[in-house]
Amino acid sequence: MTKKIVFDNRSASCLFDGDVFHELLSGGHLVRFGEGQYGYGKLFLAVFKYFERACYRLALKQEPEEFVYPVMIPMSYLEQCGFFEEYPRKATFISRLESNPAPGAGGDKDREGGRFPFLDRLMAPDHVGKAAVCLHCYPQFANRTVPRDRPATIATQGRCYRYEEDGSGSFESLWEFIMREIVYLGSEDFVRERLREARALTEEWMTRLGLRCWIETSGDLFFANKRAVREEALRHADGKLELRISLPFAGTSLAGEAPGKRPEATPPRARAEAETSAAIRRPGHPVPGRSLAAASFNFHGTHFGRAFNISNGDEGPATTGCAGFGIERLTYGFLSQYGLRTELWPGRVREEVLEKP
Repeated sequence: MTKKIVFDNRSASCLFDGDVFHELLSGGHLVRFGEGQYGYGKLFLAVFKYFERACYRLALKQEPEEFVYPVMIPMSYLEQCGFFEEYPRKATFISRLESNPAPGAGGDKDREGGRFPFLDRLMAPDHVGKAAVCLHCYPQFANRTVPRDRPATIATQGRCYRYEEDGSGSFESLWEFIMREIVYLGSEDFVRERLREARALTEEWMTRLGLRCWIETSGDLFFANKRAVREEALRHADGKLELRISLPFAGTSLAGEAPGKRPEATPPRARAEAETSAAIRRPGHPVPGRSLAAASFNFHGTHFGRAFNISNGDEGPATTGCAGFGIERLTYGFLSQYGLRTELWPGRVREEVLEKP
């Protein structure tokens, strides 16, 4: 698929081209606890909270109904929409111990060879950590009608879990992260108009921030698990659009080994501390053209309407779409271009981040 740029702010100046990841780690703004898992503090947390508020303000402009959903989602829902046909290896499965273990079953006091004995008592998982916060919206409307004159706009934020085998060792591909999403259900015209509006608000915001970024078409459709569905979605030029933020400096590799490999004998805390120390000692290097996807605008067609029997009245299955914003990625993209010297930041961001409660 040939990518098309629909918004271009790549002429914006980057005021910082150093290794911000190195500075965030060494200054205690980020603390690594494991593969794709970080704690946030100091300036990173302050900027993170700015982007949380800014994304919320953007969502409120579309007058949504707000919902908070669980972190876990039943596997049956994801199976219903075909998630496991395409992305089973990205899932984080959630289990629990069986209620009535057999006599003599492994206890949890001894640990030999780096393995917990009670793992033998784990039940087969029936839930996963959701890979996108919008995924609860579609079963919420299952077997219901969304009339053409009363479409739905849902705003939600939550934690997501998406394991990236080829990138979970870097901060750009977190295993656990937070997303703000705006979800649209109704007619095709309604969903397309709402997506255009969300994109226009985002373009205006990015221009005000002075970020070097752009929005381009993308063929990475998380919902299109079947070839026919994917081909139908890709016939639309705006099936998926991604906001990409330029990273003037390369991220520092943490592990120096194949992703996912971890010596079992090393306690996770000690492992995280050792890798963080190595990253602090080993700065990265400039890489031209590097970027990360920080937001996306997704037109689903009738995929979820069909999967969950959501009707649009006499017009057949409802059309859905969503606009999603990765809070950590927006924060990291901003700091990659502006650094930690707050005097270089845009005035509105500086004032909001530094104002005392």
